[in-house]
Amino acid sequence: MEHPEIFRTGSFARAQVGPLQSLIDELDFNEAITSVAPGQDQFCLFKEGQFLEAVRAGSISTLQDELKRSINLAYVQMAQVNQIVNTMANSHNPNVLGELYQMAIKKIAEARPAIRKARDELLSVLRSEN
Repeated sequence: MEHPEIFRTGSFARAQVGPLQSLIDELDFNEAITSVAPGQDQFCLFKEGQFLEAVRAGSISTLQDELKRSINLAYVQMAQVNQIVNTMANSHNPNVLGELYQMAIKKIAEARPAIRKARDELLSVLRSEN
């Protein structure tokens, strides 16, 4: 082995990512969800862990009101989709499933621009701070 030192603890550079930067990554992932057509009854749930962490850390409260609204709106819309999908998973009524499926598809399409707007606005603010 030519450079065994690369495997020693602490040799790898670890990026310290703040809650807002992690939120951008989560928004990127969630936007990707909106671009993949779901299967017959299979949906990928939107992630919200980084959003909850940013709220817990108080990072969202420090943002300008318009940006907070954009982020919150995007996560409300994603939570609505997740609720519909979870309801689908627990329903065995074919008539209800069809309606829920259509609702989920519609809500996913509505969530995409909100996710993109929140991500772009957050990126813009973080870039202007650097």
